Amino acid sequence: MLTARHFLGATALVVSLLLTNIVFAADVRIIKAEFGLFEAGEPGEVMFSPTLTIPNKDGQRYGWVIELVSDQRSVLVREEYLYPEKIPVVNLQKDDTLVFPNPRRHQVSERRLVPEGGKIVGEWAIGPNEPFGERHLLVVIDGAPDTRFDYRVE
Repeated sequence: MLTARHFLGATALVVSLLLTNIVFAADVRIIKAEFGLFEAGEPGEVMFSPTLTIPNKDGQRYGWVIELVSDQRSVLVREEYLYPEKIPVVNLQKDDTLVFPNPRRHQVSERRLVPEGGKIVGEWAIGPNEPFGERHLLVVIDGAPDTRFDYRVE
């Protein structure tokens, strides 16, 4: 027979497990985040050079390296491109307020990454008809503040 004491004990256990999961999910700390180029080095070695300017050369590898601390074996990572909303041209009066909309987001990937040496990596390559210009990439790691990279393809 289920008594009030059993019910309270079960409720306390469920609340405790939920709070534990919330604490663990939020236990990711970003130490350093860099964006740049990946180049082949010695056989089997890849070199990373931080930069915010990516050459528009077919096959050029680029991306980010994030150093983090986490008690988790793996972290959930989403990458989203940010696109600015078109800002309407308006005729403002002296006391008018202009509100800029939030950027639109377009998710391009979601995956679980296992940190190696405390680092996770996101890598891309320039395609054959890649457009030139500015890009804005948001890296979202569950339990950590979002990391934004503003870079340019030239």
